[in-house]
Amino acid sequence: MLVAVSAGQARTQAALAQRLGLDRTVMTYLLDDLESHALVTRRPTGPPDPDHSRRQHRPVAQTPGRPRIAEATPLHNSDEERQLRVLLERIAQTSQREALGLDDDC
Repeated sequence: MLVAVSAGQARTQAALAQRLGLDRTVMTYLLDDLESHALVTRRPTGPPDPDHSRRQHRPVAQTPGRPRIAEATPLHNSDEERQLRVLLERIAQTSQREALGLDDDC
């Protein structure tokens, strides 16, 4: 999540929750935790409004979080690379089965 926040992948907390596939309530708790460690802050996306939900705030990475982001990025990228390899292998296997005229039961 810290990598996504740092990359500015969503304009609001609610949009970030949707992008990461997290429940908005869970997102609130996770951001609360990051904020308590001074890794993230929330900034309003519009003018002050007493009825304004925190979910409309934009999460922004703080300076103390940047070294952690640098540490996490290679791990995040290696996970993505691993997932990509798995998906490409599945595509190749499916294509090969189709080319040979085999069904999924073989």
